[in-house]
Amino acid sequence: MGYDAAHDDQHSAGELAAVAACFALGSTQVRSAEATGEVCNLWPAEWPTEILGTNTRMRQLVVAGALIAAEIERLQRAHFAAIDAAQQSTLDTLEF
Repeated sequence: MGYDAAHDDQHSAGELAAVAACFALGSTQVRSAEATGEVCNLWPAEWPTEILGTNTRMRQLVVAGALIAAEIERLQRAHFAAIDAAQQSTLDTLEF
């Protein structure tokens, strides 16, 4: 597996964190803590579910950690890109 930052940046709707949770839990579904016990499917529809089951438990946890790190790095890139854009916008409005 293993992807680059450009690929990770395409997943801005929480997919990396959701899949990380699935790998950490060893399941694509989580039961609600509410009295209904409703099942919530965290796995993004466009991702193949087979990759979850083809790993040992230890490998699942390693992948979960890597996905969490990738999501953190993606959020940091987005944050700093927004700051850069705001600064550039401010510079563009200044008159010299």
